[in-house]
Amino acid sequence: MSEAMREKAGRAMSVRERRRFYERELLRYAPVFLSGLDRCPVSASSGSADREYWAWATKDFSNMDLQRGLLVPAYLYAVDFPGNEYHARPALLQWVERGVRFWIAGQDRSGAFNHMYPYESSWMAAAFTLVDLLETYKLLREEVPKDLGRDWLAAMERCCRCLLTRDETHGFISNHRLAAAAGLMGMAGLTGKARYRARATELANEISRRQSPEGWLLEYEGFDPGYQTLALHYLALYQDASGLGAVPGEEAQKALAVSAYFIHPDNSVGGEYGSRNCPHFFPGGFETFAAASPVAEALVSHGVAGLADGSSCGLADADVRNQVPMATSYVYAHRYAVAGGDRDAAELPWRRTFERFWPEAGLYVRSDNRAYWIFGGSKGGVVKCYAKEDGKLLFSSCGYEGSTASGKELSTLRWTTTPAMRIPGLNPGGERPVSDRTVSLSAPFYRFHSKRLMTPYRGLLFRLFVLSIGRIRLCNELFRKYVIQLFITRRDGSDCLLDRSLAFAGDGETVLSDQVTLGAVPPLESLREHASFVTMYMASARYFRRQELFQAWSSENLAGAFSDGALSRTRTVVFPDGQRDGEA
Repeated sequence: MSEAMREKAGRAMSVRERRRFYERELLRYAPVFLSGLDRCPVSASSGSADREYWAWATKDFSNMDLQRGLLVPAYLYAVDFPGNEYHARPALLQWVERGVRFWIAGQDRSGAFNHMYPYESSWMAAAFTLVDLLETYKLLREEVPKDLGRDWLAAMERCCRCLLTRDETHGFISNHRLAAAAGLMGMAGLTGKARYRARATELANEISRRQSPEGWLLEYEGFDPGYQTLALHYLALYQDASGLGAVPGEEAQKALAVSAYFIHPDNSVGGEYGSRNCPHFFPGGFETFAAASPVAEALVSHGVAGLADGSSCGLADADVRNQVPMATSYVYAHRYAVAGGDRDAAELPWRRTFERFWPEAGLYVRSDNRAYWIFGGSKGGVVKCYAKEDGKLLFSSCGYEGSTASGKELSTLRWTTTPAMRIPGLNPGGERPVSDRTVSLSAPFYRFHSKRLMTPYRGLLFRLFVLSIGRIRLCNELFRKYVIQLFITRRDGSDCLLDRSLAFAGDGETVLSDQVTLGAVPPLESLREHASFVTMYMASARYFRRQELFQAWSSENLAGAFSDGALSRTRTVVFPDGQRDGEA
């Protein structure tokens, strides 16, 4: 790749540039968070960070997970840097104190909190708020009144009791469990209690056992590059609290290595080919490891550049639920982005020429002279193609969705671990030289539910549930499992099948071929291919990225093109200048 090409795509930010970026973003976000915080001393909701609850009165409970955002004003109060007008301001300390008192009052008897609905008693909220309120406590414990410090510590101990005696049972979510491990290990260091350390180690060991040999950390059913950035954030905090320092351990090294392949030439990460469709880049863990890991330095120097220019989703692109964890990740990132000279950085994979296959994740990557291709077999054949010259998303196909006359909705875009991919001549396990290759996949169409929105009637029924038998923990957990299964993990397959192949020829031509066969499925009333869409309920998906401006198409209705129960389509992917992929 030429030096001119390197300058156009994949810009990296130095440590000094990143530190200034975190400072600007935290200072920009501080008034946003403070506007969402009820700062009034005589308000019944004084200290709540959920403005929808206390100001607009559109909710009947406060989302206690938002209280972890108190780390941001606490950090700005405690840490001085140029332009920080919040440093050592008594008013800021008062507001944080009110927020902490509200958090303490909102804790239930088990040590958990409400996050999504009343009487939820969320294990996850106990884990997440413990991590960031513990860091807030460390920053301010010498500043707050003694009675608040005592109550604060007691509330964190109740969080630990919740994490010791209960568990999250609706799915295996590595970032949640690593947050719990980090919080418990931090409390073990603060209190000296061995049982906290033992439970933290147990959680971390379980995550290690469930980590794929390919390096990725499990998010529900598979690999999600976006959420892996958050998992690495908490893994770094766990390591730090364990006394292991900033040198990544074996699990972190493997996770960093596989993550590097899914930073695209435009510095974005992940998306529709991941198990949870997450497009976010959380920098905290990478910044923690960067001083000791050239791979982590490469990831954070490019990932933060993507945050700065809008290629990736960060603090500026998120809604309130993801602004809070993103902002706290910026806090930790700022702490570890020590100003000074540039660090050694590894070369990101997209700058090389190779091809590689991860069969369990169901992902194939091809990096040739001009383009970076990702084929997501685990999501029904998602195809992404990025130009190396300028990072632009040149082609995107997330597959098909259709419906029958009876209203049955079907799509190829559902996660399947170890999908039926065929790549003759390419062995998994490492980078191989680029050659003529056809990547093919057989993927069934699955049922999905597009009409999952809350309605007044559904809302009434749900409130009746949470106010009655939903207050019983077993009923609550069974209901959550049912909802997760219905919208995320359930796989209702069909006889309708997509056979998709992506052929890379020696003359640089890239051909995408599809054949859809109905099998026993009744004739479809509609069938469309889309550049970008999702079919599973995942609130952390569908945030805007600039790449969507270039690939937002949907095909015409193809249902009328079937012949004898089959539909065949072939397309050639062409570069904007008319040159086909791979041409010099």
